[in-house]
Order: sequence, then structure tokens, then C-alpha cells
Amino acid sequence: MNAAAKIEEARLAALLRYDVLDTPAEAAFDDITDLAAQLFEVPIAVVTLLDETRQWFKSCVGMTDTETSRDVAFCDYTIRSDEVLVVLDATQDPRFRDNPLVVGQAHIRFYAGAPLITKEGHRLGALCAIDTEPREAFDEKSRKALQKMAAMVVHALDQRAELMLRRRTAQELAIKEHTLELAEKLAKLGHWRFDFASQRSAWSPEAYAIHGVTQASYDPNVTMPGVLYAPEDRGRLADAFTQGLITKEPFEFEGEVVRPDGVRRRVITRGAPEFDDKGEIVALIGVIQDVTEARAMTGALQASEERYRLVAENANDLILVYDVHGTVSFASPSSLQILGYTPEEMIGRTTQSFLHPDDVLPTLTHYQTLLKPGGEELRPRITMRARRKDGREIWLEAAPYVVRDENGRVLRFHDSARDVTVRKRYEDELREARAQAEHLAGVKSDFLANMSHELRTPLTSIIGFARLLEFAPELSSSSKSAVDRIAAASRALNTLVNDVLDLAKLEGGKVELDPQQFEVGPFLTETVELLRPQTAAKGLELTLDISESEIGVLYGDTSRLRQVLLNLLSNAVKFTETGGVTVRSSLRAMNGPFACWELEIEDTGIGIRPEELARLFDRFVQADASVTRRFGGTGLGLAISRQLIDLMGGGIEVDSEPGRGSRFTISVRLPVHTEDGQPIPVANSLKVLVAEDGPANQEALARMLEGMGHTFDMVADGAAAIESARGERYDVILMDVAMPEVDGLAAARELIHTPGASSGAPIVAMSSVTGPKDRAEYEQAGMTGLLTKPVTITALATVLASATAEDA
Repeated sequence: MNAAAKIEEARLAALLRYDVLDTPAEAAFDDITDLAAQLFEVPIAVVTLLDETRQWFKSCVGMTDTETSRDVAFCDYTIRSDEVLVVLDATQDPRFRDNPLVVGQAHIRFYAGAPLITKEGHRLGALCAIDTEPREAFDEKSRKALQKMAAMVVHALDQRAELMLRRRTAQELAIKEHTLELAEKLAKLGHWRFDFASQRSAWSPEAYAIHGVTQASYDPNVTMPGVLYAPEDRGRLADAFTQGLITKEPFEFEGEVVRPDGVRRRVITRGAPEFDDKGEIVALIGVIQDVTEARAMTGALQASEERYRLVAENANDLILVYDVHGTVSFASPSSLQILGYTPEEMIGRTTQSFLHPDDVLPTLTHYQTLLKPGGEELRPRITMRARRKDGREIWLEAAPYVVRDENGRVLRFHDSARDVTVRKRYEDELREARAQAEHLAGVKSDFLANMSHELRTPLTSIIGFARLLEFAPELSSSSKSAVDRIAAASRALNTLVNDVLDLAKLEGGKVELDPQQFEVGPFLTETVELLRPQTAAKGLELTLDISESEIGVLYGDTSRLRQVLLNLLSNAVKFTETGGVTVRSSLRAMNGPFACWELEIEDTGIGIRPEELARLFDRFVQADASVTRRFGGTGLGLAISRQLIDLMGGGIEVDSEPGRGSRFTISVRLPVHTEDGQPIPVANSLKVLVAEDGPANQEALARMLEGMGHTFDMVADGAAAIESARGERYDVILMDVAMPEVDGLAAARELIHTPGASSGAPIVAMSSVTGPKDRAEYEQAGMTGLLTKPVTITALATVLASATAEDA
């Protein structure tokens, strides 16, 4: 930086210290400009101050502007020397003749300016006398007068600066006094001083408040302060003061103040002698602090610490406290039993240093989710591998909790961990056994399916030839009877084979629905009429009751619906000897593209005992062994019917009493068709959250959802699902039940009971385990639907539509 730049920098700094730029008009400066205008007989007089880019008018006579650009300012030339700058005719001066203030509306011709020079030598601006007419001369007397008036401006600036300094000092002092008073009040800390020369005491307002008195009601110079203390503490207080005077050292006393209203407060008084220049004591000064609550908190904290230590020393779980970086500040004694390290050995080390290297990153990733706002509400149990001091590998299950301050800043983690090595071994063994069982179940299903197909080949021939022989005229009556028996037996065997094949398909997840358009009335009429010959042969009435409804065309798998209906009708006819069978149909519209279809099949047959109803839909089971002997059957029909209706997202219920017949009710939601016969889309452009840990399943679900036109987010565990559902609004949540760490059931419960952006969104379970107990568990967790694995496009579309449809 060159010399000129340094001078300018110092000048600008001096100007800023005056703190005068852009301030209102002030009489001290206006008086000077008025005087200058009169003295020099000019229409314009100005006090200017120049900063980096402009000249600003602190006072002005004859001009309406408050500032101009510095590059056109005459004063910019004035501040370049200590002398008065005089321009008699600006139009003749090469420096100014093209200046906008000369050629423009301002029409400046004459200018005389004296620099405003501070006592340090900084030229801040100028006092200017300006005329719109040129002049012949501006004599030395006028120049000196203008310089003296400029000095008056600087003097006014100095006085103004001194006044502002005094005001700021007074304000700062007032603020400090107020702050001190407020601080004493907040800290319950007062101060006092006893002056030996005057023999008088002075107390701060908080000192009075601590003693429970006011300045108006109590004078420490009239009544000794000791009387405000408990009798047992008064002598000790006097001794403390005396000791301070004798030793000339600071002193401290703790005791109880007894306020006039009888309330006792625990206080600490600290004091020290005040010395003069000769080392003589001139006063005692000190503070008094109310520590009643602090002492109570200390006692409570000490008791809490004793209880906490008692728990920690006797707990089997490892209790840890560590910061956001994992550095341990507390470890319970159980660390020696679990990890082989003493608590002292663990303190100062990071939790990561005890983990298996492969589990460090996944564990830290899980813990990072807890650091986000709202993470302290999560209490996930996280499993990870750890290494003991002896090198042995163990499994730990941790339950970390985030501690935050009142501003939400994370302070530390509280964590408890237990050794679950034995449990993990059992889980692994159980998982392997389950996988083996599922494999064997698949083998069994494949075997049953293959066997059923193999049996069908000869059965087709047997049934076909038996049918031909039934109508052969040359058969004798005994031969015809034998053929009838063969035909009946082969048909019964074919039914059994078909049932076994259906059951194998259902258990293997290989049944896919084939929905199509159908009219309710004709469908029911055609199906019921198939049973007319059987009811007529037994002398039973067969009644079809279809309630009137505007809804007549639905969208569903008619083949499977007919199979279920025929199963139930066949059973009703089989177990009814007198009376009849009634089929009732009712449709109820919903607030979406769906209708609720209920079918009742009621008979007047033998009925079912209450204790048998619970296992009625089990495979290969009938209500009574005597029923099997009397009526025959495999017990597969109802089991298959329920699984098919479950696959459609519906349900079957039964109401029965022995001797009074039975009523089976099918309830299923199906899409409604428009008048042109086109199905209404199952679900329109939904936003779906998918929680699935299997990469292959993730890809399959992604392709299905993209093909249906839905948008989706994909996460791989329950904790991530909770975080996403709280932050984003989703129409449907597809939740895999079996996921690592936080499983689908735990995630569903968390979402149901805590608010978030997706509160109220239906949660659909995804699982290959779909038994009655499992379904009940899913419902208890808050899941409103079930998507059986492996997932098919039809099943996914149906479930999405059902989950988003509102009841009427």
C-alpha cells in the first residue's frame, strides 16, 4: 500500500469514529452554514463529509440534495491540502468546466471551500461557500474567515463525539447495572459492603431478597444482620467475620437464614477485606448466595447416583455412556463379565474398537439415524458382533438412547447391551430348520402335484370308459350296477385328485387369479343350477335370492369363485336331509371403484358342534369322524375355499348349531365395471413405500409398480421405513414382515402409535407365512392387508386397490 492509500485509509477511519454520516440535521452545524451564507453573501453554503464514494451534506443552505457522487465533488479537491480552495469561475477552470454540477441544473460558478481538519491532521470534508455567478476575487481576509468557520465545524464535531461518548458510557453503565442486578437475581446471588470509616453497610437488591426483607422494611445499619440467621448459626457467622479481619484473608460461611415469614433458606456468605494504599483494611466486601435448591438437587443427585451405581453394579447387561463419536465415559462393572474389560479399561476408548471389523460400518449407519431430529423416539434393538479381550467373538444386542439438551443438540448416548450369543445360535439353528422345512414342504407340494397329474392320466380313461359303458345296451343289470359303482368311485377319486392338486398349488404359491368381467345374476344362476339335480334327488328345495342393486357387473376370477361356491353348496346339500339350501347375494357400493359382495349359503342340515368350528377349515379335517364314515370326503374343500378367498383379499365366516343347520358367509371386495365394460383402474397413480430387504424381491416389486404407473421409494429395513414414513406422505406402505434389526411388525407398531407425514396410511404385510395365527399377529401390529409371497402382479394390483378403497 502506497503512502497516499495509507493516508486515505486513516482519514476514512477517523471519519467513521465520529459516527456522524447519515445522521439528522443538528443546530450546531446549521447555524454555521447559515452564518457562512450571510457572511460571504452566497446562496449556497454546505458542510460536507467525504467517504469512499460520495460527499454527504451534514448541513446545507440553498440545496435540496443530501449527497452527491464523490467523483463530481469540488470538495474532493479541497481535502487534498490544508489550504482554502477557491474557484472564481468554474467554466474557466479545466478541472471543473465539464463537471455535471457546472453544466447541469446546479449551475455552480463560484466555489470557496475550507477543509475540515482534525487535531490529528485528517481532512474529513469541507465548509463550502457556493454561488451560481462567477466572482472577480475572494480575498485573504475571507479565506481566513472561512478557515476559522471550518475549525468551528470540527469543534462541533468533537463536541458531538464527546457528547455521544458520554451518552454511550451512561447507557453502558446502566446496562451493566441492570445486567448485574438481573444476573444476581437469576443466580440468587447478592453483594454487600461494610465501610469501616462510615460504619455503614450497603446491600444489593438481591441481598435483601435472599434475607426475605425489603429495603423499606429492614436497615442493616440499625438491626444487626445476624438476627436474620438461625440461632445456632449466629455465633458461627460472627466468628467467620472476625477471623477474616484477624487473618486479613477471604472467609466463607454456610448456614440458614430464617426469614420474617418463618421460611428457612440455605445460604453461603463469602467475604474478603478491602485494603487502602497503605495496606490497611477499609472495608469488608462480599457476596451472599441462596443455595437451597442447589443443595437439595445435590442431595437428590447423590441419592440417584447411589441408586444408579447399585443397579449398574448388579445388572447383567452392559451399561454404557458415550458421546457422539463413541468415546466411552462410563461403563458398568458387567463389562468385565461380558467383554473381559474392566470399566477403567473401557473409559476413553470408542465403542467401535470393541466391534467386529465387518460390523463397524453397519452399526454406525444405524446409530446415525438416531442423531436425526426425532431419532430419540426410536428405541431399536441392534445386534452386532463384538470381540472380547481374549479374542473370542460374541453377539451383542444393544438398545441405544439419545440424550439431547433443550435445543435438540445431541449430548450423549445411553446404551445397554446384552450377550445374545446363545440366542443367535438358536436362531440360526431355527432358521436353518425352517429353511429345511420349507424345502421339504416344497418337495411335498411338488410330489403331490406330480402325483396328482400322474393319477389324472389313468383316471381320465377310467371315467371316460365308465361313461361309455353306462349307456351300453348289452349290459346286464348286475354289470350296469358294477359300472355305476366304478363311475361314482372314479369321479370321487378325481375330485380328491383335483383338491390335492389345488392344495399343492396354493401352498406352493403357484395359484394366480385370472380376473375377468362377469354379471352377478347370470353367474349365480348358472352355478346354482349345477346343483339342482342333486337337491331334486334328495327332495330338497334350492333357493337363489339376489338382492336388487344397481351394481351388476364385477371384475373377478369366476372360475375360482365358482369353485368356492360349488364347494360350499355341495357340502350344504350333502349334510342336509330335509328342508333345503338357500343362496343369498347382496352387493354394497363403496366410495371407490369397488363393491363389497356378500354371499350366504344357508342349509337346514345337521349343523356343527361349537368345539369343531375352530378346526373346520383345517386340511384333511372334518367336524366329526362319524361324518366321514357316513358322508365321505377328504376335508380339503373348505380349506381350499378359504385359501382361495384369502387370495382374493376376502374372508369366510360360519355360523352353525347342531341340528339347526349352518350358514357360511363369503365377503369379498371386487372392482366394479363401467357401462362400456372396461374395468376401472385398480388404483390410480399411488405413492408407495416398499420395505423389503431382498434385492431380487426389490427388483421384482419395482418393475411391477413401475408397470402400473405408481411412484415408490424402496428401503431395506424397518428403521429406514419408519424414518421415510415420518418425513414423506405415502398412500400405501408395503411392509415385509421378516427384516433384519427392526422387523416389519415392530416398524408397523411404531408408525401406528407415533405421528408422522404418513399417519393413517394403510400398511400391507408381505409374507410367505399366512397361517391364521400369523394373520392375527399382522392385524394386531396394525397391518390392514396381506400380500402373499411370491408376489404376483394381479395380487399386488388387488391389494393396492383394496388398501386405498374407502368404506361407504
